[in-house]
Amino acid sequence: MRFTAVLRAQHLGFYFKKHWQVQGRRKVMKTGCYSVLNDLGIDIKDPKKYLENFQEKNENQTQLNQNLKKFLGEPEEIKENNYSYNEKPIYLYGDSNVLVEGTVQAQKLLKTLKFDRFPDQIEKNFENTKLPTNIERSFQQSVLVSHLLDGEQQKLAKKMNPLRPMRPFPLEYGITDARKNLSLSTRLINHCERHFGPRVAANRKTINDALFIAQFQKRGSNIRFDVKAETFLVTRKPISSFASNVDEEPLPDISPLQDTISIPNTHFYDNEIKSSYPVKTSGQFCYPHTIMLHYSNLDVKHLFETPVTPDQFESRAMIKGFAAASSCAQSLYGFEVEELPEPVVVQVVQFDGKRVQFGIFQLNTLNLDVTEGPKNYWFRKPETQLYDVCCYTNGRPALTSYNFDVFRLMSVFYNN
Repeated sequence: MRFTAVLRAQHLGFYFKKHWQVQGRRKVMKTGCYSVLNDLGIDIKDPKKYLENFQEKNENQTQLNQNLKKFLGEPEEIKENNYSYNEKPIYLYGDSNVLVEGTVQAQKLLKTLKFDRFPDQIEKNFENTKLPTNIERSFQQSVLVSHLLDGEQQKLAKKMNPLRPMRPFPLEYGITDARKNLSLSTRLINHCERHFGPRVAANRKTINDALFIAQFQKRGSNIRFDVKAETFLVTRKPISSFASNVDEEPLPDISPLQDTISIPNTHFYDNEIKSSYPVKTSGQFCYPHTIMLHYSNLDVKHLFETPVTPDQFESRAMIKGFAAASSCAQSLYGFEVEELPEPVVVQVVQFDGKRVQFGIFQLNTLNLDVTEGPKNYWFRKPETQLYDVCCYTNGRPALTSYNFDVFRLMSVFYNN
C-alpha cells in the first residue's frame, strides 16, 4: 500500500471544485426590470432570436469555406460583393516584391539591355565635377545626423537569435530605417540645391511618396506594376536621350523559367485604373527627372524567406525606373502607345542607408511582346558603400571610410 499526501479539511483543490459546483447552480434572480421598462414604453425582445440568426450565419460561412477552390479560390459571396474582383488574373508587382532571378529576369521581362557603365555625358561630367570642401563636409555630417544624432526614438523591429530562434534579442529603441532613409534623401537634395543655387533648383520640384501604376500585356497575360517612389524629382524639360546608336545584343535566356516567376498572381485589383502618373502632364513640371527609392529588409522580402541578393536589389531599382518612365509615357501619349515618339529617361537612386545603387533607365518602346525591334536601356554601375561603419565609439559618434564619390555622382544626376 502506497501512502498518499495528507489532505487537510481546507484542501485547495477540493475548495475550488466545490466552489464551481455551487456557482454553477446559481439562478438569475428577477429584478423587476421588465415591468419598469414596460412602464417606460421600451420594447423588449428575446435575445434567442438573434442567437439563432447568428448560428445560421456561422453555418452558412462554414459551408462557403468548404466550397473553396483547391488553390487560391475564393467564396462566391466574396466574388460578388468585392468590387475589386476580376475574372482574369493579373501579375501584380508591389513595393515588397522582388524578382527571384534578379536583373536577368528584369531584362527579359522589360525587353531591356543592361550596360555596365553610364553614358559618356554623365561619365565626363562626373570626372570634371569638383565640389567645395565645406559642402562635402556638411553632407558628411548629415550622414551622422541621419543615422545617429536624430532625436526620434521608436521601437525597432525584433532581432532574432539564429542560435535560439524562439528567443529573440531584447527590444531596442532608436531611429527607424524609414526615418534614416527619408532624412538622408532630403539632406542629399538640400545640399545639391545649395551647391547649384536657384539657377538649377528653380527647374526642379520634389514630390514625396509618388505612386506609379503601369500595366501592359505580354503573351496574353496582364502584368501590373504598382510601386511607390519615396522622393520624386520632376523638371520643366525632359532629359534628353543618351544612346541612339547602340550595339543591341540579344536578351538573356532564363528558360525553362518564365519572366513572371515570383511575381504574385491575383484576381483582386482595380481594373478601371490601368495607368497612374502622380503629375498632370498639362502642368509646367510634368517630366520625370530622378526617383529616390528607400530599401529596407523589413519591408522587402522573398516569398521563400531568403536574403535579398545584390542583383535582386538592383532589379528592384530597374523595375521602378521602368514603372516611372512607362506611366509618364502612357500619360503623355496614351495608354495604347507602343512605339514612343521620344524616349523617356528616368534617373534612379536606391539606398538602404549604407548601400547606394545608381542607374538610368531609358524607355524606348512599350511593345514588350516582340523580341525584335527597339529595346529599352538600363545604364548602371555596381552598388557602392556610402560608409563602412557608422556607430558610437566610446560614447562618441564615429563615421569611418566615408565615400565622397556618392555625393559627387548625385550632384551630377541633379544637374543633368
